Amino acid sequence: MMADVLEEMQSLVKNATANSRGVSVIKRRAKNPNKPAAAWAIQARIGTETGTALSIVLSTEGCAHARSSEGGCTMCSYLLDGTSVNPSSDELLNQFLEAMKKVENAALPISVKIYTSGSFLDVEEIPVEARNKILTEIANDKRIKEVVLESRPEYVQELILEEVRSILSEQVIELAMGLESSDDLIRTLCINKNFNFADFKKAVELGKKFDIGTRAYILLKPPFLTERDALLDAQKTVSDAIRAGVSTVSLNPVNIQSNTLVESLCKNQRYRPPWLWSVVEV
Repeated sequence: MMADVLEEMQSLVKNATANSRGVSVIKRRAKNPNKPAAAWAIQARIGTETGTALSIVLSTEGCAHARSSEGGCTMCSYLLDGTSVNPSSDELLNQFLEAMKKVENAALPISVKIYTSGSFLDVEEIPVEARNKILTEIANDKRIKEVVLESRPEYVQELILEEVRSILSEQVIELAMGLESSDDLIRTLCINKNFNFADFKKAVELGKKFDIGTRAYILLKPPFLTERDALLDAQKTVSDAIRAGVSTVSLNPVNIQSNTLVESLCKNQRYRPPWLWSVVEV
Protein backbone atom coordinates (compact mmCIF):
# COMPACT_ATOMS: atom_id res chain seq x y z
CA MET A 1 0.00 0.00 0.00
CA MET A 2 2.74 2.46 0.97
CA ALA A 3 4.69 1.64 -2.19
CA ASP A 4 1.60 2.41 -4.28
CA VAL A 5 1.15 5.75 -2.52
CA LEU A 6 4.79 6.71 -3.06
CA GLU A 7 4.59 5.70 -6.71
CA GLU A 8 1.50 7.86 -7.18
CA MET A 9 3.18 10.81 -5.46
CA GLN A 10 6.26 10.43 -7.63
CA SER A 11 4.09 10.33 -10.75
CA LEU A 12 2.34 13.55 -9.71
CA VAL A 13 5.67 15.33 -9.15
CA LYS A 14 7.07 14.10 -12.48
CA ASN A 15 4.00 15.24 -14.40
CA ALA A 16 3.95 18.64 -12.72
CA THR A 17 7.67 19.10 -13.35
CA ALA A 18 7.37 18.02 -16.98
CA ASN A 19 4.50 20.46 -17.54
CA SER A 20 6.60 23.34 -16.21
CA ARG A 21 9.65 22.16 -18.13
CA GLY A 22 7.81 22.05 -21.44
CA VAL A 23 7.86 25.84 -21.67
CA SER A 24 11.66 25.82 -21.37
CA VAL A 25 11.97 23.50 -24.34
CA ILE A 26 9.61 25.61 -26.45
CA LYS A 27 11.48 28.84 -25.62
CA ARG A 28 14.88 27.52 -26.69
CA ARG A 29 16.26 28.73 -29.99
CA ALA A 30 19.25 27.79 -32.12
CA LYS A 31 22.25 29.81 -30.94
CA ASN A 32 25.65 30.59 -32.38
CA PRO A 33 27.22 27.11 -32.16
CA ASN A 34 30.73 28.57 -31.87
CA LYS A 35 29.99 30.68 -28.78
CA PRO A 36 29.57 29.34 -25.22
CA ALA A 37 26.33 30.04 -23.38
CA ALA A 38 28.40 31.88 -20.77
CA ALA A 39 31.97 32.26 -19.53
CA TRP A 40 33.48 34.27 -16.69
CA ALA A 41 36.76 34.46 -14.81
CA ILE A 42 37.25 35.44 -11.16
CA GLN A 43 40.04 35.47 -8.62
CA ALA A 44 39.93 32.24 -6.64
CA ARG A 45 41.85 29.91 -4.38
CA ILE A 46 43.51 27.18 -6.45
CA GLY A 47 45.01 24.63 -4.08
CA THR A 48 47.26 26.63 -1.75
CA GLU A 49 47.62 29.56 -4.16
CA THR A 50 45.49 32.48 -5.32
CA GLY A 51 44.85 32.33 -9.04
CA THR A 52 42.01 32.52 -11.55
CA ALA A 53 38.93 30.33 -11.89
CA LEU A 54 37.37 30.21 -15.35
CA SER A 55 33.79 28.94 -15.52
CA ILE A 56 32.50 27.87 -18.92
CA VAL A 57 28.91 26.95 -19.80
CA LEU A 58 29.03 25.19 -23.15
CA SER A 59 25.96 25.67 -25.33
CA THR A 60 24.48 22.21 -25.89
CA GLU A 61 21.05 20.60 -26.03
CA GLY A 62 21.32 20.37 -22.26
CA CYS A 63 20.45 17.82 -19.62
CA ALA A 64 19.04 14.55 -20.97
CA HIS A 65 17.02 14.11 -17.77
CA ALA A 66 15.38 17.52 -18.27
CA ARG A 67 14.64 16.79 -21.94
CA SER A 68 13.15 13.38 -21.20
CA SER A 69 9.62 12.41 -20.17
CA GLU A 70 10.94 12.35 -16.57
CA GLY A 71 10.73 16.16 -16.63
CA GLY A 72 14.05 17.03 -15.00
CA CYS A 73 14.54 18.48 -11.52
CA THR A 74 11.84 20.50 -9.79
CA MET A 75 13.97 23.63 -9.26
CA CYS A 76 16.18 23.72 -12.37
CA SER A 77 15.70 25.70 -15.59
CA TYR A 78 19.28 25.54 -16.87
CA LEU A 79 17.83 23.93 -19.98
CA LEU A 80 17.07 27.52 -21.07
CA ASP A 81 20.83 28.11 -21.35
CA GLY A 82 21.00 25.47 -24.04
CA THR A 83 20.30 25.44 -27.75
CA SER A 84 17.71 23.61 -29.82
CA VAL A 85 20.38 22.11 -32.11
CA ASN A 86 23.37 20.28 -30.64
CA PRO A 87 26.70 21.70 -31.92
CA SER A 88 29.29 19.58 -33.73
CA SER A 89 32.53 18.48 -32.06
CA ASP A 90 34.49 21.25 -33.79
CA GLU A 91 31.91 23.84 -32.76
CA LEU A 92 32.09 22.70 -29.13
CA LEU A 93 35.87 23.03 -29.27
CA ASN A 94 35.46 26.53 -30.71
CA GLN A 95 33.20 27.41 -27.76
CA PHE A 96 35.90 26.29 -25.36
CA LEU A 97 38.64 28.22 -27.18
CA GLU A 98 36.45 31.33 -27.23
CA ALA A 99 35.97 31.10 -23.46
CA MET A 100 39.70 30.63 -22.90
CA LYS A 101 40.30 34.13 -24.28
CA LYS A 102 39.09 35.41 -20.91
CA VAL A 103 42.24 34.09 -19.21
CA GLU A 104 44.83 35.19 -21.77
CA ASN A 105 46.50 37.45 -19.19
CA ALA A 106 45.08 35.91 -16.03
CA ALA A 107 46.83 35.47 -12.71
CA LEU A 108 48.22 31.96 -12.33
CA PRO A 109 47.45 29.18 -11.63
CA ILE A 110 44.18 28.63 -13.46
CA SER A 111 41.20 26.42 -12.62
CA VAL A 112 38.82 25.54 -15.45
CA LYS A 113 35.25 24.54 -14.63
CA ILE A 114 33.23 23.11 -17.51
CA TYR A 115 29.44 23.10 -17.32
CA THR A 116 26.93 22.25 -20.03
CA SER A 117 23.54 22.71 -18.34
CA GLY A 118 23.70 18.94 -18.46
CA SER A 119 26.55 16.43 -18.22
CA PHE A 120 29.99 16.87 -19.75
CA LEU A 121 30.47 13.09 -19.64
CA ASP A 122 27.23 12.33 -21.50
CA VAL A 123 28.45 11.24 -24.96
CA GLU A 124 25.07 12.12 -26.49
CA GLU A 125 25.51 15.71 -25.32
CA ILE A 126 29.31 16.03 -25.66
CA PRO A 127 30.64 13.54 -28.23
CA VAL A 128 33.82 11.67 -27.32
CA GLU A 129 35.71 13.52 -30.05
CA ALA A 130 34.70 16.91 -28.64
CA ARG A 131 35.42 15.88 -25.06
CA ASN A 132 38.89 14.62 -25.89
CA LYS A 133 39.75 17.66 -28.00
CA ILE A 134 38.77 20.01 -25.17
CA LEU A 135 40.64 17.98 -22.56
CA THR A 136 43.73 17.85 -24.79
CA GLU A 137 43.68 21.66 -25.06
CA ILE A 138 43.60 21.80 -21.27
CA ALA A 139 46.39 19.25 -20.90
CA ASN A 140 48.61 21.27 -23.24
CA ASP A 141 48.05 24.50 -21.29
CA LYS A 142 50.51 24.25 -18.41
CA ARG A 143 48.87 27.23 -16.67
CA ILE A 144 45.86 25.06 -15.83
CA LYS A 145 46.32 23.18 -12.57
CA GLU A 146 42.73 22.21 -11.74
CA VAL A 147 39.77 21.00 -13.79
CA VAL A 148 36.15 20.60 -12.67
CA LEU A 149 33.81 18.58 -14.90
CA GLU A 150 30.08 18.52 -14.18
CA SER A 151 28.08 15.33 -14.69
CA ARG A 152 25.24 13.21 -13.40
CA PRO A 153 26.46 9.98 -11.75
CA GLU A 154 25.09 7.63 -14.42
CA TYR A 155 27.66 8.98 -16.89
CA VAL A 156 30.57 8.42 -14.52
CA GLN A 157 31.89 5.20 -16.03
CA GLU A 158 35.23 3.46 -15.69
CA LEU A 159 36.30 3.65 -19.33
CA ILE A 160 35.38 7.34 -19.50
CA LEU A 161 37.29 8.23 -16.33
CA GLU A 162 40.28 6.21 -17.48
CA GLU A 163 40.35 8.23 -20.70
CA VAL A 164 39.87 11.55 -18.89
CA ARG A 165 42.71 10.78 -16.49
CA SER A 166 45.02 9.59 -19.27
CA ILE A 167 44.63 12.95 -21.02
CA LEU A 168 44.72 15.12 -17.89
CA SER A 169 47.62 13.28 -16.32
CA GLU A 170 49.03 16.31 -14.48
CA GLN A 171 45.90 18.23 -13.42
CA VAL A 172 43.84 17.96 -10.27
CA ILE A 173 40.39 16.77 -11.39
CA GLU A 174 37.03 17.01 -9.66
CA LEU A 175 33.70 15.64 -10.81
CA ALA A 176 30.89 17.99 -9.83
CA MET A 177 27.67 16.10 -9.17
CA GLY A 178 24.32 17.29 -7.89
CA LEU A 179 23.65 15.00 -4.96
CA GLU A 180 21.17 17.56 -3.53
CA SER A 181 20.07 15.26 -0.67
CA SER A 182 21.38 11.97 0.70
CA ASP A 183 17.79 10.97 1.49
CA ASP A 184 16.45 8.92 -1.42
CA LEU A 185 12.84 9.81 -0.61
CA ILE A 186 13.52 13.55 -0.57
CA ARG A 187 15.66 13.37 -3.71
CA THR A 188 12.93 11.42 -5.51
CA LEU A 189 9.73 13.14 -4.38
CA CYS A 190 10.95 16.69 -3.74
CA ILE A 191 13.61 17.06 -6.43
CA ASN A 192 12.79 14.37 -9.03
CA LYS A 193 16.50 13.67 -9.46
CA ASN A 194 16.06 10.16 -10.84
CA PHE A 195 19.03 8.44 -9.17
CA ASN A 196 19.70 7.13 -5.67
CA PHE A 197 22.43 7.73 -3.10
CA ALA A 198 24.02 4.38 -3.93
CA ASP A 199 24.56 5.58 -7.52
CA PHE A 200 26.28 8.70 -6.23
CA LYS A 201 28.54 6.76 -3.86
CA LYS A 202 29.48 4.35 -6.65
CA ALA A 203 30.55 7.32 -8.81
CA VAL A 204 32.61 8.76 -5.94
CA GLU A 205 34.44 5.45 -5.48
CA LEU A 206 35.03 5.12 -9.21
CA GLY A 207 36.56 8.60 -9.25
CA LYS A 208 38.93 7.66 -6.44
CA LYS A 209 40.23 4.77 -8.52
CA PHE A 210 41.63 7.33 -10.98
CA ASP A 211 42.64 9.93 -8.40
CA ILE A 212 39.64 12.07 -9.34
CA GLY A 213 37.83 13.92 -6.57
CA THR A 214 34.12 14.69 -6.23
CA ARG A 215 32.41 18.01 -5.63
CA ALA A 216 28.96 17.40 -4.14
CA TYR A 217 26.26 20.00 -4.78
CA ILE A 218 23.83 20.00 -1.86
CA LEU A 219 20.44 21.66 -2.13
CA LEU A 220 19.04 23.71 0.73
CA LYS A 221 15.25 23.64 0.91
CA PRO A 222 13.79 21.64 -1.96
CA PRO A 223 10.00 22.02 -2.25
CA PHE A 224 7.57 20.27 0.12
CA LEU A 225 9.89 20.56 3.16
CA THR A 226 9.54 22.93 6.09
CA GLU A 227 12.40 25.28 6.87
CA ARG A 228 13.53 23.10 9.77
CA ASP A 229 13.26 19.83 7.85
CA ALA A 230 15.22 21.34 4.97
CA LEU A 231 17.93 22.59 7.32
CA LEU A 232 18.27 19.21 9.03
CA ASP A 233 18.33 17.40 5.68
CA ALA A 234 21.10 19.66 4.35
CA GLN A 235 23.17 19.17 7.51
CA LYS A 236 22.75 15.40 7.30
CA THR A 237 23.58 15.40 3.60
CA VAL A 238 26.82 17.31 4.21
CA SER A 239 27.84 14.69 6.79
CA ASP A 240 26.79 11.80 4.54
CA ALA A 241 28.66 13.25 1.56
CA ILE A 242 31.85 13.65 3.59
CA ARG A 243 31.53 10.06 4.83
CA ALA A 244 31.06 8.96 1.22
CA GLY A 245 34.46 10.46 0.44
CA VAL A 246 33.74 13.66 -1.50
CA SER A 247 36.59 16.16 -1.76
CA THR A 248 34.44 19.33 -1.82
CA VAL A 249 30.96 20.27 -0.61
CA SER A 250 29.01 23.09 -2.26
CA LEU A 251 25.82 24.25 -0.50
CA ASN A 252 23.26 25.66 -2.93
CA PRO A 253 20.20 27.45 -1.51
CA VAL A 254 17.23 27.12 -3.86
CA ASN A 255 16.60 30.15 -6.04
CA ILE A 256 13.46 30.66 -8.07
CA GLN A 257 14.12 29.81 -11.71
CA SER A 258 11.74 30.33 -14.61
CA ASN A 259 9.53 27.54 -15.93
CA THR A 260 10.04 25.18 -13.01
CA LEU A 261 7.73 23.46 -10.56
CA VAL A 262 9.34 25.52 -7.77
CA GLU A 263 8.39 28.73 -9.59
CA SER A 264 4.79 27.53 -9.95
CA LEU A 265 4.61 26.68 -6.25
CA CYS A 266 6.13 30.03 -5.30
CA LYS A 267 3.62 31.97 -7.43
CA ASN A 268 0.82 30.13 -5.66
CA GLN A 269 2.34 30.89 -2.24
CA ARG A 270 3.16 27.22 -1.64
CA TYR A 271 6.92 27.68 -1.53
CA ARG A 272 9.40 30.19 -0.12
CA PRO A 273 13.19 30.13 -0.63
CA PRO A 274 15.34 29.34 2.44
CA TRP A 275 16.22 31.99 4.98
CA LEU A 276 19.80 33.21 4.91
CA TRP A 277 20.05 32.22 8.58
CA SER A 278 19.41 28.63 7.51
CA VAL A 279 22.37 28.85 5.14
CA VAL A 280 24.54 30.11 7.99
CA GLU A 281 23.35 27.35 10.33
CA VAL A 282 24.07 24.57 7.82
